Amino acid sequence: MKKLISLVFCVALLFGLTACGSKIEDEALDALETSIANLLEMKSSTFHIDMKVDAPDITEEQANASVFAIHGAYDLRTANPMLSMEMEAEGEKIPFMAMYLKDNTLYMNMMDMIKQKQSLGTSETAPQISLEKDSFELPKEEMKEYLEKASLDDNVITLEFDTTKIDQSELKEMAKANGLDSVRLGKLEVVVTLKDKHIEKAELTLGVSATLKEETESATVTMSFALDKVNTDQEIDFPDFSDYTDAADTAVLE
Repeated sequence: MKKLISLVFCVALLFGLTACGSKIEDEALDALETSIANLLEMKSSTFHIDMKVDAPDITEEQANASVFAIHGAYDLRTANPMLSMEMEAEGEKIPFMAMYLKDNTLYMNMMDMIKQKQSLGTSETAPQISLEKDSFELPKEEMKEYLEKASLDDNVITLEFDTTKIDQSELKEMAKANGLDSVRLGKLEVVVTLKDKHIEKAELTLGVSATLKEETESATVTMSFALDKVNTDQEIDFPDFSDYTDAADTAVLE
C-alpha cells in the first residue's frame, strides 16, 4: 500500500512539475493577438519610436549619437488623412528628416536643406488606407516553436525567444559584408504593455555580438514604440509649408 501511495504521489508530483515548467502561456499570445488587431483599426494616435545602442566600452558621446527617434501623430478619420512624422538623432536641434501629410499633399524636409511637396490628387483619387482587423490572425503555433517564454502579468506581455532556433544566415552575410568573422544574435526579447487591450508601449531588445580575429564585442540594441491619445482628436502641429517647392519634376519623393 505504501508503495502504491508513493507511486501515486510521484506521478502527481511529476505532472505538477511539468505544468509549472511550461513557460508558454496561451493567454499571453491571445492578448498579443487582440492588441495587434486593435492596433490595425486605430484611426488616430500620437506615437514615439526610439532606438538606442549600448555596449560595455561605449562612451557617453557615442551613446548619445546612437539614439535615434521618430515621433509624430496621425488622424485617418477624415476624407483627407493627416500625418506628422519627424526623425531625429539625440542632441540634434533640427530633425534630419521629416514627413507630413496634409490636404492630400505629401511634404518632405531633409535637414532644412531640401523642402519639397507633392500632391497625391483629390480625395477621390488619393490612396486610401485600409487595415482589416477581422482578417488578422497571429501565427501562435508557429511562434511557440521559437519561444522560450510567453507570459502575461497583469497588463504586461513578455516574450523571450530561443535565438538558437532563429535563422541567422542574414547575419552571416552581414558579417561577411563588413569584414567580420561572425555576427550572432544572442538575445531577443519583446515586452508589450497594454492599456484597455491596446498596445501602449512595446519594447524590443536584441543582444548582438560581433567577432573579428578571435576578439568579440557585444552590444544591446533597444527599440521602443509608444502610443498615446488613441482614437482621440489630434491637434497636429504642422510647420509653415510656404517655402516647400513642388517636387513633381524630381525623383526625391518618388
